[in-house]
Amino acid sequence: MDFVSQHCWCLSSDIIGGYYNLVPFVHYLFHAKNHVVPNNQVGQVRKAFFLFAFIKPFSRHADSRLRNYVNECLNPLIKAKDITFPFEKTVEWICYKENVKGFDEDVLRRNILLSLHLIQGLGGKVKYDRNIPEIDHIFPKSTLFEQKFSEAEVNHIGNFWILAQNKNRNKTDKHPKAYFLENSQPAENVSLSEMQKALIDSKMLDFKMYRKFTRERGVLMLSAIKKRVGLADSDFNVLQKTDTE
Repeated sequence: MDFVSQHCWCLSSDIIGGYYNLVPFVHYLFHAKNHVVPNNQVGQVRKAFFLFAFIKPFSRHADSRLRNYVNECLNPLIKAKDITFPFEKTVEWICYKENVKGFDEDVLRRNILLSLHLIQGLGGKVKYDRNIPEIDHIFPKSTLFEQKFSEAEVNHIGNFWILAQNKNRNKTDKHPKAYFLENSQPAENVSLSEMQKALIDSKMLDFKMYRKFTRERGVLMLSAIKKRVGLADSDFNVLQKTDTE
């Protein structure tokens, strides 16, 4: 848990895709010297943790899959007294089990709360219930449906951000420009710095620009998250090797 909070910035079990995702790392750390992640393995373990948290390979058939992953990926190195974390093998194993071809927007959608936490940094525990972070539509879904946008377009990851419960309940279905920039109570407007942090372009808060807004913000979110967790397209080259073998 220290590693998850200090090196992966996750302070709540709600955002990590289920506690089953921690089991492989408990097994790995049990066999590591002093039960800590070696300095030269921090990056590999962190990337593997986020792949588990996003893709959630243990959400189905947890017992058999955990046993299979441990035996296939971790135990061969542990028996050889090699504490290297098998990141490439982990990528191959996860992607095979879940039919994933790389780290893309489809992967981000598997854990929207985690995606938004990595962008906005609002995934910690709260002391006051009304501050509980909730997933909110930037462009209100009721209005989007009225304007004949499809469900996939309405729930595009580029249309989500995290908002505290008390603010979300007051936001209702206001036009995004009215809520973010032109609120009748100026003190309730969202600061430009907060919008920039959430990768929200204030110039595109117009329903006529909705598709462009979600498309471009989705690209920015993917790029920012990959940079934050250290994942690169080259990490998935192992899948290409497997396809050609």
